[in-house]
Amino acid sequence: MRSGTIVPMRQRFCLWFGLLVAVQLFAPIPKAVAQRAAPTGGKATVKPVPPQPEEYQKALQLFAETLIAWKAGQLERVTQLAEQTISRLEAVAALDFPAKNPQFVQRDLGLMLFLDGIAHLKLSQQAVGSVRIAHAQKSRSAVIRSIEKLDEIDKYVQELGLPIDTNRKRFLDEATKIQSEETVLKLSVSGSGAIKVRLRNQEELCRSAKDRGCDLHVAMGAPLVFEAVADEGTYVAQWHGGCPQTASIASESGEPAPARCELTPSGPIELAVTFLPRAVLGIRTQGDGSGSIVVRSSGREDLRCGSSEPCTLRIAGRPEVQLLPKPNASSRFAGFFGDCQGKSCVLSLSQDRSITAAFRKKTEAKWWVWTIVAGGTVVVATAVGIGTAAALRPIPSDIRSVR
Repeated sequence: MRSGTIVPMRQRFCLWFGLLVAVQLFAPIPKAVAQRAAPTGGKATVKPVPPQPEEYQKALQLFAETLIAWKAGQLERVTQLAEQTISRLEAVAALDFPAKNPQFVQRDLGLMLFLDGIAHLKLSQQAVGSVRIAHAQKSRSAVIRSIEKLDEIDKYVQELGLPIDTNRKRFLDEATKIQSEETVLKLSVSGSGAIKVRLRNQEELCRSAKDRGCDLHVAMGAPLVFEAVADEGTYVAQWHGGCPQTASIASESGEPAPARCELTPSGPIELAVTFLPRAVLGIRTQGDGSGSIVVRSSGREDLRCGSSEPCTLRIAGRPEVQLLPKPNASSRFAGFFGDCQGKSCVLSLSQDRSITAAFRKKTEAKWWVWTIVAGGTVVVATAVGIGTAAALRPIPSDIRSVR
């Protein structure tokens, strides 16, 4: 008989000892919560199955810390601890625990969700823009879930001695009202590039690329910054939608569209950006002469390509470009070949182009004098260079030669 009574006493001693150690190591656990961990009645009827007691004790400790943070008005900490507690309690609820404990677990879950929802609502009332909307969304979701887990919240709050307004309908109405201040933003991309959107001076909210659209809820009245990021070899051709820069900038002026756009949403927004490939203009020179080619587009000099090596220019906007030869002093320009023929070159860069410019060395002029006697008149012929016609003029008869 004596040995039959020793085992339950050991179990109770171990449970209480473990609980006391936890109380000393961590923040104090409220009495109504601590009672949850004690054995019911005078005897222990069910043996704990590891790791259930450890998980449950950790959940109760987080529960207590959440209540302490709530009483201290530490809203951010409340949301952090509540999320951890909820995660622990959900893990405990899935375990094979004694029959009475799941009831406690569901009550604790309901209260933690409720506190999390109210903390987010209070934070939303202090925030602005999309941060305000995000807190309101989390508040509404948590309060709705708390209703599913705990119907008699007033009784439980009173049991724990928490000064909390338990009017969940009012909290839901307030969160819903704040959430209604948001609008829908849809981003899409045509071509090779991406759109980034962020609140002004804040972190990126979303990035939309060709293979990944971007739909999100944003707060009305909160200024947004959109940035078009072109991939290598492409350019921002045109914005479509709510941005002010919606004209076909690229096709009219030959200039790329702006990479940034700012707007303040007052309703649903559908925004898109078109990216197009940059046209490649390849230029090389040939011949025994030397010089450079100046490329002009939209009235400015985009490139000066010399004779030392080929040049490659990627030009956005499909503009019309003019190529101007600049031979060095000892050379002359012989002409264009390839996509341009002749001495002048104007191209529309609707596709990749390849041009060759030929430079030749100038022929060295040779000067000499011939003395020709004809009818008593000496005629001097002056040759200005190979292939150049001689200039003839009569000179006085008394001059025999001119050098």
